[in-house]
Amino acid sequence: MTAHPRTKETPRTVSRHTASATAWLRPIVWLYLTAVVLFCAGVAAAARDYPGGFDWPYMVASTLASPTDNPASGAWFAGAWTVSMVMLWWCVSLLKRHQPPWASLMARWTNSALQLGLVCFALVGLDMLLGRIVSKHIDKGHEIFALIAFFGTYLGVLGSLAQILRDRRFHALPVLVVATPLIGVGITQAWLYFKGSNLGWVDESWRAQGVPVWLSFAFWQWLAIGFLFAGIGLLVWANGSRRSARLE
Repeated sequence: MTAHPRTKETPRTVSRHTASATAWLRPIVWLYLTAVVLFCAGVAAAARDYPGGFDWPYMVASTLASPTDNPASGAWFAGAWTVSMVMLWWCVSLLKRHQPPWASLMARWTNSALQLGLVCFALVGLDMLLGRIVSKHIDKGHEIFALIAFFGTYLGVLGSLAQILRDRRFHALPVLVVATPLIGVGITQAWLYFKGSNLGWVDESWRAQGVPVWLSFAFWQWLAIGFLFAGIGLLVWANGSRRSARLE
C-alpha cells in the first residue's frame, strides 16, 4: 500500500484558509466600527448645540442627552447612545456564539454580564430619549439601570480581558488602562464622602469653585465610556488574533 505524499501548503493556500476561517469576524468588526462612529457623531451633534457650551470634565453624559438641559439636540446623543449600545450588544453576542466549546464557565459568565450591562445601557439611552419615562414609573429607575449597566459592562469587559491575559495573548497594560476609570471613581467618590463634602451633584459650578478635575465624577464617567468602547475593541481584536494563531 503506497502512501500518498502530503501536499505542501503554499503561503497563498495558508492565507486563503486563514481568511476563510476568520470570515465570521468581519461583520463583528463592521458592527463595532459603526457603533463607534455613530456614538461619536451623536456626541458631536449634541455638544455643538448645547446651551452655553458643554463643559466635558464637569457635566455627566445624561446632561448632554437631557431634553431639559439640551432641548435642541439632546435627542441626537440619546438616540446614538441607544443604537450604539444595541450594536455593541450584537457584537458581544456574536463573539459569545463563536466561543470555543472548551471556554471556561467564568468566560461565559463575564460575557453574559457584559451583555446585560449593554442592554441596561441601551435602556438608559432609551429612557433619556423618551424624557425619563422609566423614572416616572420606577423610582430611581434611571439610576438603577445606569448602575447595573456600569458594573455589568465593566465586570464583563475586565473579566473577559483577564481571561485573555491569563492565556498570555497580550500584556497586562491594556487591562489596567481600561480599569483606570473604575479605580478613579471609587477613590475620588470615597474621598469626597469621607471628607464630608457639601459640593452637591457635579456640574459646571464645580469649576467656578476650583474643584480639581480629577475629583469630578463626570470626568471619570466620560473616560469610562471611552475605555468601554476600547475594551470591547480589544475583545474583538483578541478573538480574531486567537483564531489566526490557531491556524499558523
